[in-house]
Amino acid sequence: MFAEYIRKEQEELKLDDRNLSRLLKVSVPTIGRWKRGVSSPHPLAEAAIKDVLKRQETSIKKILDGDYEILEDDDLD
Repeated sequence: MFAEYIRKEQEELKLDDRNLSRLLKVSVPTIGRWKRGVSSPHPLAEAAIKDVLKRQETSIKKILDGDYEILEDDDLD
């Protein structure tokens, strides 16, 4: 069930409803409806949401593990 999934991911990523809604580009009320099981995204959107959350989790894990590269200002040009 999507409601369980979204609540679990939100807790693991330590995101409040506002930040989760920004990450997924949906409204805060939409996050609330999903978490309560009132509605769920279209299957194609659900797949995209899961992909975004997985990438977010991977990024956080890399940072916590020290597995990232710090770019110098010159590298950004």
